[in-house]
Amino acid sequence: MADAAGKMQQVLELLSKFSLNSLDSEWTKSVIDADFTEVGDLPSNFEEHHFSTNLSGLFSAVNNSFRHWVDLLPNLTDDNHRMSNSTLTTEDDDDRLHTRFWTELSDDLKKLMTLLFYYCYRGQRYDAREAEREFGIQAASLYFLVLCVPGSNAFRVFHPVMYRKCMETMRLATKLQVGAASPKKGRHSTTARASQRRHQEDQMNTEAEEEEESEATMLTPSEATKLVRSLNVLLHDFLRLTVRFSLKHSPESLDETISILIEVSCSETNNAAGIFVERHGPATTTALAYNSYCSLQSLCCTIHGQKKKIVLLIMKHILHNILMVPRGLSDLSGRSLNVIREHSQIFVKYILMQVKEEAYDGVYILIQHLCLQVPDKAEFRQKAAQSVVEILRFLPTHLYVRLIKWFFKFSHNEKAGHRLFMLEVLAEHCRDPALLIRKQMVVSLTTLLEHYPEHDGITTTWIKAVLPLILDPEVKVQERVIEGVDQLLFQRLLPAGHAQEHTPGNLLPWNILTTLTKCSYHKFFNKVLLHWSKMDNSRFQVVNIVKCHIGQEHNEEAWTLLAMLSGYITIKNVAFAVDYFEQHCQNTAEVGSYTLLQVLKVLSNSMKHVPADRAEDLHQQLLLPLSSFSVGAELISSMMDAVTLLTYTLHGDDIESQKAIEKWVAPILKACDEHLKEVLFQRTDPLDAAREEKLYRYLFTMGEAAMLCPQKVNKRMFLMLQSLIFHQQGQEEDDSLPTVPSTQTQCSQPTTITFTPTIRLKALSVVTLGKMCLQHEEQAKRIIPALSRLLSATTHPAIKNNILFTLTDMCVRYATLVDPLMDRVTACLRDPHPQVHRTALTLLISLLQEDYLKLKGSFFYRILQVCRNRKLLLISC
Repeated sequence: MADAAGKMQQVLELLSKFSLNSLDSEWTKSVIDADFTEVGDLPSNFEEHHFSTNLSGLFSAVNNSFRHWVDLLPNLTDDNHRMSNSTLTTEDDDDRLHTRFWTELSDDLKKLMTLLFYYCYRGQRYDAREAEREFGIQAASLYFLVLCVPGSNAFRVFHPVMYRKCMETMRLATKLQVGAASPKKGRHSTTARASQRRHQEDQMNTEAEEEEESEATMLTPSEATKLVRSLNVLLHDFLRLTVRFSLKHSPESLDETISILIEVSCSETNNAAGIFVERHGPATTTALAYNSYCSLQSLCCTIHGQKKKIVLLIMKHILHNILMVPRGLSDLSGRSLNVIREHSQIFVKYILMQVKEEAYDGVYILIQHLCLQVPDKAEFRQKAAQSVVEILRFLPTHLYVRLIKWFFKFSHNEKAGHRLFMLEVLAEHCRDPALLIRKQMVVSLTTLLEHYPEHDGITTTWIKAVLPLILDPEVKVQERVIEGVDQLLFQRLLPAGHAQEHTPGNLLPWNILTTLTKCSYHKFFNKVLLHWSKMDNSRFQVVNIVKCHIGQEHNEEAWTLLAMLSGYITIKNVAFAVDYFEQHCQNTAEVGSYTLLQVLKVLSNSMKHVPADRAEDLHQQLLLPLSSFSVGAELISSMMDAVTLLTYTLHGDDIESQKAIEKWVAPILKACDEHLKEVLFQRTDPLDAAREEKLYRYLFTMGEAAMLCPQKVNKRMFLMLQSLIFHQQGQEEDDSLPTVPSTQTQCSQPTTITFTPTIRLKALSVVTLGKMCLQHEEQAKRIIPALSRLLSATTHPAIKNNILFTLTDMCVRYATLVDPLMDRVTACLRDPHPQVHRTALTLLISLLQEDYLKLKGSFFYRILQVCRNRKLLLISC
C-alpha cells in the first residue's frame, strides 16, 4: 500500500509539471465543445512556456512512473467490475488511494485530456515532424495509462472520440508504410483488388488532408526505427489497459479498436510464422504484429462483453486480410499479401484453440463469408480455399460436418465463381484425416456431379478428388468410391441407339471416361474395377452394352473401358476385337493410335480366347507392321506383347514357344542392327524429320526385341547406342578423334557417328540401352557408371528422366552396382525441373517400399527436405 501511494504521489508531481493551471480555459472549452473532433493551436503564452521545457523527457518520466504504479493495480474481473459499479460497496485502502488521485487531479483533468488530444491530433498529420509524432504517441500512452486507474469512468475520463484518436495513433505504421514490401509492378492487380474492397474513409479526410497524404514524405531508416519502437511501447500500454478497463459499455469503441489492431497486424509482410514462434526486437514490425495479436487475444474477455460477440468482431475485420484484400493496403505485392493472409489465418486457429466453444460461431461465419466474398480470380480463390481448409482442421467434428453440408448447398449457387470456389474447397477435403469427412466428401461430390452431369469442371474435380480415395486405408471410404463409380458410370450406360442416350445424365459415363484419359487417372480407376468386378453381378451385361458402342459415336471411350474391364473380367468372345484390328491395323490414322492401343490391350488380356482358326492370321497381321517398322512408337510395345502372348498360345510349351519367338525376333534385331549401322556411319547427309522418326522406331523396337531374345544382341549394338547417348556437338567433324570400323563388333570403345542426334533420340537410346543391359551384366558394369555421370552433367529433363528410370531398373537387377551411385540419383530431388524431381521422388519411394534401398545418409536428409515441401508431395501423389 505504501509503495503504491508513493508511486501515485510521484505521478501527481510529474503531472503538475505540465503547468495545466496556466492553460487557457476558453481553449480547453473549445476542444470539449467540438467533442474532440478538432483543435486549434495552443494559446501562445502556454505554448511558449510549454516548449521551453524538456517535453519529451517529461512525457517519458510521467509515463514510466505511471507504468510502475499501474502494474501494481489489480486486473479487472467481472466480480470487481460489478462491485466498482455498485453504490453498496465498502471503500478499502486501495479505493481511498484511487479517490485521492482523482480528487487531486480533478481540477486539471479536462485540461489534461484536451492537451493530450492536441498532441495526438498533431502527431497524426502526414506533414508531422518526428518530434510531433513522438509527442502524439506518448500522449496516447498517457491517456491509456490514466484510464487504467480505477474510477476513471466515474470521473468521465473515457470519451469515445478521444479514445479513438489515441487508437488511431497506432495506424502511423501502415499509413507511413513502415516495413512495407515493394509494390507490384503495374497497377492491374491493385485495381482488381481495389474493386473487391469496401472503401472506408476516415471522418476527418478533408480535401486538404488528401493533398497532404499525397505529398507525404517517406521516413528515413532511423525515423522508421524510432517510430516502430515507440508504437510497440504504445501497444504495451494498451495491453495494460485491456486488463484494467472495460469497453463493454462502448461497443462502437470496441469495434474500432479491433479494426485498428487488425490493421496494425498487417505491418508484418515478410515472415508469417516468425510472429508467433520467435523473440522480437522492440523496434521491429514483427513485434508490432505480435503485440497487436496479443491485444486482440486480451480483448477476448468477458470484461469487454460476450466472448462470442468479440470473436465475431475480430472475424469481421480479419476477413479481408485472409482474402488478401486488406483495407488501405492496395499497393502491396502479392507475396506481402500472402504473408498477411498466412499470419491472419494462424491467429484465427489460435483463437479457436484458446477461446474454444465461444469462438465457433464467429469462425463458422468467417468461413461462410470467405466463400461469399472471395474475389473472382483464380489466384485469390486458390489462396482462400487453402485458408478455409486450414481453419476447418481446427474445428470440432460436428461443426466441420455442418460446414461441409453448407458447402454442398452453396455449391448450387447461381454464381459460377462461387460454384468453382466450392469445388476447390470440397476437393481439398478429400484428403482430410477424419474418416467421417472423407466419406462425406465422396458422397457430396458424387451427388454434385449427379446434379450437374454436363459440367466439365465438376467431372474433373470428381475424378481427381474421389478416385484416389480408392487407395484409402479405410474400407468404408473405398466402398463409397466404388458406389460412386457404379452410380455415375455403370448404372447409366445405355445401349447404342437408345432413345435417352443423349440426355446429359446418360452422356455422363462417356464424359467421365474422356476426362479420365485427359487426367491420366487410369491407375485409380483400375483399382476401382478390381473391387467392382468381384461384387457386381451385372459386369457381363456392362461388357455387352459397351461392345455395342464400338464403331459408334463413343468408339474411343468404349474401347478405353473395354481395355480396362478386360483386365479384371474374362471376355471369352473376343472375335469382335480381332475383327476390329484386322479392319483397321493397316490404317492407323482412320481410328487413331490411341484406340488401336486399347484394342491391343483387349486382345492381350483375352489372348487365350482368340478363335483357333483365326490365331495364325492374327499373328501375321500383328507381326507385319513390326517387321516393316511401319507402326508408330506408341504401339510398338503393346504390339510386341500381343505377338508374344499369341506365340505362347499357338505353341503352348515354353521351350517351343521360345524357339518360335526367336524365329521372328532375330530378323527384327538384325534389321535394327543394319539400319543403325547405315544411318550412324555410312550416311553423311543430315537426318530429316521422316528419317529421324524411322530411326526412332528402329531404336524403340530394338529395345523391346532385345528383352525377348537377349542372345541375339551383339556388342556393336551397345557401342552404337553409347555413340548416340554420349555424342558431343561438333564431334562428328573432329578428325583427331579415333574412328572404329562399323563392321567391328568386339570393340570396347563407342564409335564416332556422322550426325548430331537430337535430345529425343538420345533420351530413347538411354531406355533402349538400359533394356539391353538388364540381360548383359558385363555391359551393365561398364555402362551404369557412365549413365550416372551423365545424370549429373546433363541439363535436359528428358534425358535425366530416362536415366532415372534406367538406373532404378538396374538397382533391382544389379543392386551392388547401383548402390554406390545412388547419391547422384537422390540429388535429383533438388533438381529445378518439376518433372525430374517428381520422377526421382516417385522412383525412390518405390525402391524404399520394395526394400531395394535403405533410408540412410544424405538420402535421409533429402527426403526430409522434400517432405517439408507440401506442394511437391501433392504433385508426386
